[in-house]
Amino acid sequence: MAKQSQKTSVHFSSDLEAILDRVYGNKSDSTLDRAKTSIPPPFARKNPGSQELKEALAELRTRRERAQGSLRMQEEINYLREQISALRKLGDQIDQLRQQIAVKETQGQPSTLSEAG
Repeated sequence: MAKQSQKTSVHFSSDLEAILDRVYGNKSDSTLDRAKTSIPPPFARKNPGSQELKEALAELRTRRERAQGSLRMQEEINYLREQISALRKLGDQIDQLRQQIAVKETQGQPSTLSEAG
């Protein structure tokens, strides 16, 4: 029986040494250490990929700024169109009032603004 316990303790110590080697890296040429230190390709940081991402983000920002600028310009154009329309209506009203005044003057009636309104 003593031999069996010695076998298990030898087996246990070799497993313990393998675990300690993996954790603390006592063996620098072990395949487990190399596997631990290598980063899988999807998680590896690549400069070309990150550079492409930065360029894409910069282009996206530029497009967004242009779109916002276009939107602001379109809003300004719409506002100016409304103002032009209001001014045209006022111009038409002024012309109508002038015609009314001219008609009243030809008929010999005194022209006052209170009558025209």
